[in-house]
Amino acid sequence: MKKWIIYLTILLFIILLCLPYLLIPNSLRVSEAIRVNLKSTSAFRTLLNDNDWHKWWPSKEIQKGDSSRNYAGFTFTTGEHFYNAIGIDIQKGKIKRESRLNIVPVGMDSVFLVWEYQFPASLNPFIRMKEYRESAASKKAMHDILQSMQGFLNKPENIYGINIHVELSKDTTLISTKFRTAGYPSTTEIYQHIKELRAYAKANQAKENNYPMLHVDRIDDHYESMVALSLNKALKSSGNFEFKRFVPWKVLTAEVRGGYGSIHQAHIQFNFFIQDYSLLQMANSFESLVTDRSLEKDTTKWITRFYTPIP
Repeated sequence: MKKWIIYLTILLFIILLCLPYLLIPNSLRVSEAIRVNLKSTSAFRTLLNDNDWHKWWPSKEIQKGDSSRNYAGFTFTTGEHFYNAIGIDIQKGKIKRESRLNIVPVGMDSVFLVWEYQFPASLNPFIRMKEYRESAASKKAMHDILQSMQGFLNKPENIYGINIHVELSKDTTLISTKFRTAGYPSTTEIYQHIKELRAYAKANQAKENNYPMLHVDRIDDHYESMVALSLNKALKSSGNFEFKRFVPWKVLTAEVRGGYGSIHQAHIQFNFFIQDYSLLQMANSFESLVTDRSLEKDTTKWITRFYTPIP
């Protein structure tokens, strides 16, 4: 009887040793995926920017610009960049796995973010079981991170930093003037020309319909600027003042708060949006100066609206 117990014990031990080989594949593959309503160019540009990862990372322990981030006992470090993919090292203790976050376009305006890695399982049954548990834990962490990422990326204002939308412009009757400066036009220079336009409008019994408009171009070693006023009636062109008439048109628009640094960054993101969605720009973009910058010295309080005519 005792021999049978010994044999049975040995048999059970052998079965336990064999279970990892029977139940756990020789190659362990971990994969998680989400769908995001976003252009692939936008997704890749956003994910390449380490400065933004702290905004959607599920753990609030990381700081802006950190390339290594902790979550659920793992350390995730961004590494090499590939075509529409980002390498991410996943480490726990001394064990490091090399994974890739792939950006796969789906249709015109959405992508799949597929995060995966694979490695050969150990021949040691005990290590094999440990690797399996580690893979299951990392899969759960990857799932949580992708879910948090999805909530962030699905909002265009998080991608571009401003709320870009389409509306119909009602500014159809304009009077404008152009001027040249060696450097970017100062607030004083801009409002001096706005003042001249207002004087011309008042002399001709015309009233402003909206905020002053500004467009600035850099040409070689100087800047050429145009300011304009939307008026309630048509005026004749005279001297440096040029009359312009438009039919109501569709415009891409966004609002930004802050000084010239914020305005410049918003211009960059506005152009990214136009490129990402392959929009045709029908005329020059312009700024609508909601805040009178000549009176408000605190640039953090400036409000500026961007407009770009589109089909």
